[in-house]
Amino acid sequence: MEYEYDYGDDDGENDEDYSNEWQEPSTTDLAVSSVSATYETLNLTTASLSSTEDLDCETCWVYTVAQVIGLITIVCSICFNLPVLCAVWRMKNRRPSYIFIGNLAAADLLVGVLLIIQLLPAPSIKYSCLTVISLMIHSWMCSFLGTLYIAMDRLGIVIKPLTHRVIVTEKKVLRLLLLTWTLSAVWSFLPVMGVNVWKSDDEQCNFSVLPTWFILVTSCFYVTVVIITCVFYAKLFYRFKEEARKINKLFASRSISQESDTKQSRNLATVLLTVTCIFVLCWTPFVIISVVTTISIQFYYDWVSQPAVWRTVSVAYILTNALAMWNSALNPCLYAWKLPTIRKELLDMLPKCCVKQATSTKRNQSCAGTTVVSVETPM
Repeated sequence: MEYEYDYGDDDGENDEDYSNEWQEPSTTDLAVSSVSATYETLNLTTASLSSTEDLDCETCWVYTVAQVIGLITIVCSICFNLPVLCAVWRMKNRRPSYIFIGNLAAADLLVGVLLIIQLLPAPSIKYSCLTVISLMIHSWMCSFLGTLYIAMDRLGIVIKPLTHRVIVTEKKVLRLLLLTWTLSAVWSFLPVMGVNVWKSDDEQCNFSVLPTWFILVTSCFYVTVVIITCVFYAKLFYRFKEEARKINKLFASRSISQESDTKQSRNLATVLLTVTCIFVLCWTPFVIISVVTTISIQFYYDWVSQPAVWRTVSVAYILTNALAMWNSALNPCLYAWKLPTIRKELLDMLPKCCVKQATSTKRNQSCAGTTVVSVETPM
């Protein structure tokens, strides 16, 4: 059985119908569609800009507060930490503990320098931002490693005082600090040397331009150092308590010199513990916000890009950053207030008229019945 297919005889007519169904768009239609697309794009762009302006208007007070704190930090960190460095340098017997305090002052002074660099105009937005971030990480690492060295030094003096004096010398401490600053600089300036995720000049200058692994490794190192430092201080004060208990059992009445030495050592440890606690309280919120922001941007961008969420994250980042920078202005005030040796060197650097006025004021307070206690703490 054969099948016959009728393809039709009007092939020319079908071809003509098909050609009539598809017609090339005219120039007028193209112009209209182009104008419509441009109008939609302008609408989207305007909406985006308006939302950004609203976001900036709602958080403009945060930028103002951060700028004011930044300017105050620049002045205080330079004007306070530089005299502390000079006071440590002027000491005739620079013991290791004072050198470690000078190391913290140098790291805090670096914060003031990097804030000045941030205010200066730069030819390259990318490398200016990465340089400021690298200097911030460098100062931060030198600071928390310095607090660890201070805790180790205090614990060594209490546990093995004779061995500590022989092993821990000024030259060895300076070599340790030089090595610390060098290795910290190598790690901190990796972003400038190419370890970054910078895409364009529209990027915001924060830790989100750094790789996630870099931030996580640095933050974990910071947490580890803080935990070790806390363990050292806990062991130190436990040792103070045990020694006080033993002395009370062995001697019914302790001599004045023994009691004074114990009190001086404990007071110094308390001051240095206060410096460490303030450092941790000022820097830890910024570290947490930086880690959370970086992870959220890279893995949960749809959530963090919402205006309300991004507004909260931006405010938290700016305020915690200002708090971390402000720490560099607080430390020298603690040194001058709580450490009589540094306070004495600072007074010696003042003009004689200021020293005489301070001495007369102190004398008037003593005559009025106010007792001023100044205990020299051996380092």
